[in-house]
Amino acid sequence: MRIALFGGSFNPPHLGHVGFCRLLLGGGSPEPPHPGKEREEEKLGEEPRGERLPPIEVVWMIPCYTHPFGKPLAPFEDRLAMCERAIPEELTGRIVVSAVEAEIRTGRTIDLIRHLLGRHPEHAFFFAVGSDILDEVHRWKDFGEIQALVPLIVIPRVGWEKGGAHAPLPDIRSREIRRRIAAGEPYRDLVPPAVADYIEKKGLYR
Repeated sequence: MRIALFGGSFNPPHLGHVGFCRLLLGGGSPEPPHPGKEREEEKLGEEPRGERLPPIEVVWMIPCYTHPFGKPLAPFEDRLAMCERAIPEELTGRIVVSAVEAEIRTGRTIDLIRHLLGRHPEHAFFFAVGSDILDEVHRWKDFGEIQALVPLIVIPRVGWEKGGAHAPLPDIRSREIRRRIAAGEPYRDLVPPAVADYIEKKGLYR
Protein backbone atom coordinates (compact mmCIF):
# COMPACT_ATOMS: atom_id res chain seq x y z
CA MET A 1 0.00 0.00 0.00
CA ARG A 2 1.19 3.52 -0.82
CA ILE A 3 1.03 5.51 2.41
CA ALA A 4 1.82 9.17 3.01
CA LEU A 5 3.17 9.88 6.49
CA PHE A 6 1.89 13.24 7.73
CA GLY A 7 3.50 14.05 11.05
CA GLY A 8 3.10 17.15 13.16
CA SER A 9 2.26 18.63 16.52
CA PHE A 10 -1.42 19.10 15.56
CA ASN A 11 -1.69 21.51 18.46
CA PRO A 12 -4.56 21.75 17.53
CA PRO A 13 -5.35 20.16 14.15
CA HIS A 14 -7.08 22.63 11.83
CA LEU A 15 -8.72 22.95 8.42
CA GLY A 16 -5.33 23.45 6.77
CA HIS A 17 -4.28 20.01 7.98
CA VAL A 18 -7.48 18.50 6.59
CA GLY A 19 -6.89 20.23 3.26
CA PHE A 20 -3.32 18.90 3.24
CA CYS A 21 -4.68 15.35 3.54
CA ARG A 22 -7.21 15.99 0.78
CA LEU A 23 -4.41 17.11 -1.52
CA LEU A 24 -2.44 13.96 -0.82
CA LEU A 25 -5.44 11.73 -1.48
CA GLY A 26 -7.28 13.63 -4.17
CA GLY A 27 -4.74 14.48 -6.84
CA GLY A 28 -4.39 18.15 -6.08
CA SER A 29 -7.71 19.57 -4.86
CA PRO A 30 -8.00 20.66 -1.21
CA GLU A 31 -11.80 20.74 -1.51
CA PRO A 32 -14.13 17.72 -1.49
CA PRO A 33 -15.62 16.79 -4.89
CA HIS A 34 -18.93 18.39 -5.82
CA PRO A 35 -21.84 15.89 -5.75
CA GLY A 36 -22.67 14.52 -9.19
CA LYS A 37 -19.51 15.87 -10.80
CA GLU A 38 -16.39 13.99 -11.66
CA ARG A 39 -13.43 15.60 -10.00
CA GLU A 40 -11.08 17.14 -12.50
CA GLU A 41 -7.43 16.48 -12.13
CA GLU A 42 -5.81 19.66 -10.89
CA LYS A 43 -2.17 20.48 -11.05
CA LEU A 44 -0.59 20.51 -7.64
CA GLY A 45 1.74 23.40 -6.87
CA GLU A 46 5.10 22.03 -7.82
CA GLU A 47 7.72 21.28 -5.26
CA PRO A 48 11.33 22.25 -6.00
CA ARG A 49 11.99 19.32 -8.35
CA GLY A 50 8.71 19.93 -10.21
CA GLU A 51 7.40 16.41 -9.54
CA ARG A 52 3.72 15.52 -9.62
CA LEU A 53 1.96 14.21 -6.55
CA PRO A 54 2.33 10.41 -6.46
CA PRO A 55 -0.87 8.33 -6.11
CA ILE A 56 -1.47 7.89 -2.39
CA GLU A 57 -3.93 5.33 -1.03
CA VAL A 58 -3.90 6.24 2.66
CA VAL A 59 -2.60 9.10 4.80
CA TRP A 60 -1.31 8.29 8.26
CA MET A 61 -1.75 11.37 10.44
CA ILE A 62 0.87 11.05 13.18
CA PRO A 63 0.87 13.46 16.15
CA CYS A 64 4.30 13.74 17.76
CA TYR A 65 4.49 12.55 21.35
CA THR A 66 6.91 15.30 22.30
CA HIS A 67 8.28 18.22 20.32
CA PRO A 68 11.88 17.62 19.16
CA PHE A 69 12.78 21.27 19.87
CA GLY A 70 11.08 21.41 23.26
CA LYS A 71 7.96 23.44 22.41
CA PRO A 72 5.10 23.00 24.90
CA LEU A 73 2.20 20.89 23.63
CA ALA A 74 -1.28 19.93 24.78
CA PRO A 75 -1.34 16.36 26.16
CA PHE A 76 -0.68 13.69 23.54
CA GLU A 77 -4.00 11.96 24.23
CA ASP A 78 -5.91 15.20 23.58
CA ARG A 79 -4.09 15.91 20.33
CA LEU A 80 -4.68 12.32 19.22
CA ALA A 81 -8.39 12.63 20.00
CA MET A 82 -8.64 15.95 18.15
CA CYS A 83 -6.98 14.45 15.07
CA GLU A 84 -9.50 11.62 15.07
CA ARG A 85 -12.33 14.16 15.25
CA ALA A 86 -10.83 16.21 12.42
CA ILE A 87 -11.23 13.46 9.81
CA PRO A 88 -14.11 14.16 7.40
CA GLU A 89 -16.66 11.35 7.33
CA GLU A 90 -16.14 10.73 3.62
CA LEU A 91 -12.40 10.13 4.22
CA THR A 92 -12.81 7.65 7.07
CA GLY A 93 -10.42 4.80 6.36
CA ARG A 94 -8.32 6.88 3.99
CA ILE A 95 -6.99 9.15 6.73
CA VAL A 96 -5.82 7.08 9.68
CA VAL A 97 -4.66 8.64 12.95
CA SER A 98 -1.68 6.75 14.36
CA ALA A 99 -0.47 6.71 17.96
CA VAL A 100 2.87 5.17 16.95
CA GLU A 101 4.80 8.13 18.39
CA ALA A 102 3.80 6.95 21.87
CA GLU A 103 6.05 3.94 21.26
CA ILE A 104 9.02 6.05 20.14
CA ARG A 105 8.71 9.22 22.25
CA THR A 106 11.71 11.05 20.80
CA GLY A 107 9.79 13.37 18.46
CA ARG A 108 12.46 12.74 15.80
CA THR A 109 11.30 11.94 12.29
CA ILE A 110 14.24 9.66 11.55
CA ASP A 111 13.31 7.44 14.50
CA LEU A 112 9.72 7.27 13.25
CA ILE A 113 10.80 6.36 9.71
CA ARG A 114 13.19 3.64 10.87
CA HIS A 115 10.53 2.22 13.18
CA LEU A 116 7.83 2.09 10.49
CA LEU A 117 10.09 0.66 7.79
CA GLY A 118 11.14 -2.11 10.15
CA ARG A 119 7.58 -2.90 11.23
CA HIS A 120 5.84 -2.55 7.85
CA PRO A 121 8.14 -3.68 5.02
CA GLU A 122 5.03 -4.47 2.95
CA HIS A 123 4.12 -0.78 2.55
CA ALA A 124 5.57 1.95 0.31
CA PHE A 125 5.93 5.01 2.53
CA PHE A 126 6.17 8.65 1.48
CA PHE A 127 6.93 11.52 3.85
CA ALA A 128 4.71 14.56 3.34
CA VAL A 129 5.66 18.05 4.53
CA GLY A 130 4.69 21.65 3.91
CA SER A 131 7.20 23.82 2.08
CA ASP A 132 7.69 25.92 5.24
CA ILE A 133 9.44 22.92 6.80
CA LEU A 134 12.21 23.08 4.21
CA ASP A 135 13.69 26.05 6.07
CA GLU A 136 13.99 23.93 9.23
CA VAL A 137 15.39 20.62 7.99
CA HIS A 138 18.96 21.67 8.72
CA ARG A 139 17.99 21.28 12.40
CA TRP A 140 16.58 17.78 11.93
CA LYS A 141 18.55 14.75 12.96
CA ASP A 142 19.80 12.76 9.94
CA PHE A 143 17.60 14.50 7.37
CA GLY A 144 19.80 13.14 4.59
CA GLU A 145 18.99 9.62 5.73
CA ILE A 146 15.27 10.45 5.80
CA GLN A 147 15.49 11.50 2.14
CA ALA A 148 17.37 8.31 1.30
CA LEU A 149 14.84 6.08 3.05
CA VAL A 150 11.52 7.54 1.85
CA PRO A 151 10.46 9.81 -1.03
CA LEU A 152 9.53 13.32 0.05
CA ILE A 153 6.26 15.01 -0.94
CA VAL A 154 6.38 18.80 -0.52
CA ILE A 155 3.11 20.77 -0.48
CA PRO A 156 3.53 24.54 -1.04
CA ARG A 157 2.38 26.80 1.81
CA VAL A 158 1.60 30.49 1.61
CA GLY A 159 4.77 32.50 2.18
CA TRP A 160 7.06 29.54 1.44
CA GLU A 161 6.32 28.88 -2.23
CA LYS A 162 9.31 27.49 -4.10
CA GLY A 163 10.06 28.20 -7.73
CA GLY A 164 6.87 30.16 -8.26
CA ALA A 165 4.67 27.26 -7.15
CA HIS A 166 1.09 28.07 -6.22
CA ALA A 167 0.18 27.41 -2.57
CA PRO A 168 -3.20 25.64 -2.69
CA LEU A 169 -3.95 25.67 1.05
CA PRO A 170 -5.22 28.42 3.35
CA ASP A 171 -2.64 30.04 5.62
CA ILE A 172 -3.85 28.68 8.96
CA ARG A 173 -1.48 28.28 11.90
CA SER A 174 -2.04 26.41 15.12
CA ARG A 175 -0.31 29.09 17.16
CA GLU A 176 -2.81 31.69 15.91
CA ILE A 177 -5.66 29.39 16.92
CA ARG A 178 -4.15 28.99 20.38
CA ARG A 179 -3.73 32.76 20.66
CA ARG A 180 -7.35 33.36 19.73
CA ILE A 181 -8.60 30.79 22.22
CA ALA A 182 -6.50 32.25 25.03
CA ALA A 183 -7.73 35.76 24.16
CA GLY A 184 -11.36 34.68 23.93
CA GLU A 185 -11.50 35.55 20.22
CA PRO A 186 -13.44 33.62 17.53
CA TYR A 187 -11.56 30.64 16.13
CA ARG A 188 -14.20 28.10 15.05
CA ASP A 189 -13.83 29.06 11.39
CA LEU A 190 -10.28 27.64 11.47
CA VAL A 191 -10.92 24.14 12.84
CA PRO A 192 -13.38 21.30 12.15
CA PRO A 193 -16.52 21.65 14.32
CA ALA A 194 -15.82 18.46 16.26
CA VAL A 195 -12.34 19.73 17.12
CA ALA A 196 -13.74 23.03 18.41
CA ASP A 197 -16.28 21.12 20.51
CA TYR A 198 -13.49 19.00 22.00
CA ILE A 199 -11.33 22.05 22.78
CA GLU A 200 -14.20 23.71 24.62
CA LYS A 201 -15.21 20.55 26.45
CA LYS A 202 -11.65 20.00 27.69
CA GLY A 203 -10.84 23.68 28.25
CA LEU A 204 -7.67 23.44 26.16
CA TYR A 205 -5.43 26.42 25.38
CA ARG A 206 -7.11 28.73 27.90
